[in-house]
Amino acid sequence: MDRQSIGFQILGSLVGIVAGVMTIGFVESIGHMLFPTATLEDISEFPQIISAMPMPAKLWVVMSWGLGVFLGGLVALFIARGTRWPGLIVALFLFSGAVWTMFQFPHPPWMIVGAVLMTLLGTFGAQKVMSGR
Repeated sequence: MDRQSIGFQILGSLVGIVAGVMTIGFVESIGHMLFPTATLEDISEFPQIISAMPMPAKLWVVMSWGLGVFLGGLVALFIARGTRWPGLIVALFLFSGAVWTMFQFPHPPWMIVGAVLMTLLGTFGAQKVMSGR
């Protein structure tokens, strides 16, 4: 079966999404160890926790989004060589997750801009790395 087939594109997209989500979760968990914040016992406390987070912790979160898009896109593009759609699907899915989070809980405006920029950089970076293969 040809790697450009629809089956490999779907498989690449799904595995890329899982890899991206796992990357974001792993990197954010490292951030929680580096920058401990209050424990969340009630979801209504989340806005206060975000506002109390130190700037490096917030930057760490934004960086995790970009890294997740980048690594998830790499995985998707590696599985479905020859087409860029799986990498774009991963980026859209992960960006949608970031947007959903921002609608659920207030984030500073610069984090919203950061989510857009990191999604674009992660997508472009993955496409660039895989275009050289």
